[in-house]
Amino acid sequence: MNNNTPLWRNRNFVLVWAGQSLSMFGSRLTYIALLWWVLEKTGSAAALAGVAIASALPTLFLGPIAGVFIDRLDRRKLMLAMDLVNGIIIGTAATLLLIGRLQVWEIYLFTALASTATLFHRPSLQSSIPNLVPGEQLTKANSLYQISAGAAGIAGPAVGGILVGM
Repeated sequence: MNNNTPLWRNRNFVLVWAGQSLSMFGSRLTYIALLWWVLEKTGSAAALAGVAIASALPTLFLGPIAGVFIDRLDRRKLMLAMDLVNGIIIGTAATLLLIGRLQVWEIYLFTALASTATLFHRPSLQSSIPNLVPGEQLTKANSLYQISAGAAGIAGPAVGGILVGM
């Protein structure tokens, strides 16, 4: 790729950035929906705290060693595998919800598994960005990714809250 090519014309970067932006938005929206469901199902603040704990525990226990695995594995395959894991988790939770069989303990499990997948996915993605763009565009690419993460962190819960309130 020509180093003077605008970032927006870098097809590989745009596809990864757009896909991950949508994924981050969906993850934040889903998290709000899960919290709301747990609150509606249990009426318990402690049950809500359980979701937060389930989300944080993988980082606490696996965070220190995740980088070792990320550095030793094919990042592209790892990201695809973690996306597949998250898709299976969301699909399973949605199916259980639709058939009226979803339980709070399953939300805890799904949250911990999704958090684990994200723990391996996010650093793999961030360390792959230099392979997608020339060095002089790296700051712009990283900035765009961080802006998207921030926007998803605001818009996902906002839209999730609106949808839950409907």
